[in-house]
Amino acid sequence: MNRRIASTILMTACLGACSFGAGPAKVTKTSYTLEPAVAGTRAPARGPANASPTLRIDSVDAPVWLNSQELYYQLDYGDSDRLSAYSESQWVAPPPRLLEHLLQDGVGRSSEWRAVIGPESGVPADYSLRVDLLAFKQEFRNPHQSDGVLKVEATLTRENPQSVVAQHTCSYRVPAARGDAQGGVDALTKASHRFITDVNRWLQQARPPQGG
Repeated sequence: MNRRIASTILMTACLGACSFGAGPAKVTKTSYTLEPAVAGTRAPARGPANASPTLRIDSVDAPVWLNSQELYYQLDYGDSDRLSAYSESQWVAPPPRLLEHLLQDGVGRSSEWRAVIGPESGVPADYSLRVDLLAFKQEFRNPHQSDGVLKVEATLTRENPQSVVAQHTCSYRVPAARGDAQGGVDALTKASHRFITDVNRWLQQARPPQGG
């Protein structure tokens, strides 16, 4: 093989390496979660600890669009009917699952219950709490101002005999300090903490006294 042929083969190999490279780099998304609130002082129970009932947190239900890891925002000043998702940010798990864990942690700190168990537990419970997640998004009023919007419906059910004890709908709109994904996450986290505080207060009022 002479030098001219060798040079041609080498040049062709180099061009081939340029043409068939690794391609565009894959976008790595930043993942966010709902951090639990700082533990506060436990309220005194209404009776002896062994008389307190057990509560099961059922799987949080939600519309199809919320059963993904997408972090959604909406432009109220533009196409207000359209939901968009951040291209470089996402939740670590679908919002219903994140809220479910937050509920179990937050309600579990209440001394109203002997135990708070999750939906996977096979242990019988005296009551169950069902939560329907109706809205969980960041809404922009203008390019620089947005809110974390959370809307839920909570239903407390007695297990034996099975009957609905009470139902409650909560709506929260928390201003975001920043007009980006981090701002939306922080606002939605604060809204979720407010919901946990409110649902604990509501459960205390809605649940009949033991034996009632």
